[in-house]
Amino acid sequence: PNLRQQPTMVSRVHHKKNFVTHCVEPLIGEPLESSYESFITAHENFFVRNHGSLPIIDSATYKLEIKGSLTNPLSLSLADLKSYPKVDVVATMISCDARRNEMIGLGPHPGELASISKPVGTAIWSGVSLNVLLEKAGVDRNASLYVNSRGADQVNRQRKRINFETTIPLKKAMSSEVILAYEMNGQPLSPVHGAPLRLVVPGHIGERWVQWLTQIEISPEPSKNFFQREAFKLFPPYVAYKSANWEAPPSEGGPVEIQEYPVNSFVLSPILNQSFPVSGDQTQQRVRANGFALSGGGRKIVRVDVSVDDAKTWKAALILPQEVQPQVQNNPNNRNNPAISDSPSHPYPFAWSKWQIDLTLPPGDYVLLVRAMDSSLNTMPQDLAQMYNIRGYLNNSWNRVRFSVKGATGDKGKPSAPPANPRASL
Repeated sequence: PNLRQQPTMVSRVHHKKNFVTHCVEPLIGEPLESSYESFITAHENFFVRNHGSLPIIDSATYKLEIKGSLTNPLSLSLADLKSYPKVDVVATMISCDARRNEMIGLGPHPGELASISKPVGTAIWSGVSLNVLLEKAGVDRNASLYVNSRGADQVNRQRKRINFETTIPLKKAMSSEVILAYEMNGQPLSPVHGAPLRLVVPGHIGERWVQWLTQIEISPEPSKNFFQREAFKLFPPYVAYKSANWEAPPSEGGPVEIQEYPVNSFVLSPILNQSFPVSGDQTQQRVRANGFALSGGGRKIVRVDVSVDDAKTWKAALILPQEVQPQVQNNPNNRNNPAISDSPSHPYPFAWSKWQIDLTLPPGDYVLLVRAMDSSLNTMPQDLAQMYNIRGYLNNSWNRVRFSVKGATGDKGKPSAPPANPRASL
């Protein structure tokens, strides 16, 4: 395609007052706390996780090449892609380095950005079903094949200039929820979110959702690209970076490739070190805790447990109904799509679930503990140290947030000011 690499200017992409920028080049950032309250994340508040300079692609001359183990390879313009029935999916995207900031102090993460907290967002993605294109290209859907997707973004790795490229199994690619999206929340994709076309892989980590998509290759083996071969793989906690063996099998301490993400929860309120003063002559104060939980593979969140007494007792938080999106439910092209159901309370199995609970507490110092469970009965591990790994991936340990309730006499001292990174847990 006709493209050029352009350094990302944050001021042209997001309003700084609503966005926490961890890195300018490549652009990596996430919105402030209030942006997570809505079920659908606004386009301008959606987190950004780029790996290189921002590619600017001319939509008029854009082509997507679909090649490899096919009987009818395709070369498609954006107009060609838009000629197919437009489908929608409501799906949450999460980066595999979410909550990495909590691992600070447990060990090093060479070459990784330590401040990543909540690269998570939910959108209505619209485009063409990937399986429709692969069927037209003559794929053998029953074969043991891989789908290697390449983006236009380029980076320097191991003394080479390479494109970003990752792999998903053909079986996942042929599922109807996987689409090639050219719209986000009813608007054309912006350059910072992968325009003119990106892969959307609900239930899988965001690193499989390749942006600025230019090529799909069907192959008997996964891509040999650096990002597929060495990135987005999980080592056990006891493996140090210098001794890591990327070729070893998991049974010998080698890494496990990350596709689906595990069950996880995020706390929006209270923020770290927040203080709640008791009102008037009351002896207790109501504290509302809230956040969201999600799990990969289309697994529903069935329970969120909360404790404020060091896990001695637990209470179940209220899981709020997902907000129905009429334009999605009314699109006849979305029938038989596993990403959309008729459930009145949980119509989007690949999207997050919001939770909340009201706690009535006397003055004191507290640590809010939160754990979620999904429909396959997967739950979150208790110990953060068990989750440490050299890449800082997939931290889904219990949420832990310090806060306090202060008596009317101020016996707990002055309210603590939130730290620079207020969402960092213990």
